[in-house]
Amino acid sequence: MSDTSREVDDLRLALVRGLEPGVRLRLALEASALARRLALTRLRQAHPGLTERELVAQCLRDCFPALDLPAAVR
Repeated sequence: MSDTSREVDDLRLALVRGLEPGVRLRLALEASALARRLALTRLRQAHPGLTERELVAQCLRDCFPALDLPAAVR
């Protein structure tokens, strides 16, 4: 299910594809940083006693459940 019509989504894609590669990369990095901040904020609220390192480790485990993470992050 989508909250956007096919026409609007096609227009959005055309606009993004028309951006310079550097602009597209910057937007992707900004979106990634925002997603990380939001995930860490949610974890801080759910687990107020965890340290920043423990929160980041939990965020990695949540994002990559099938990945064999290093022992320090498990």
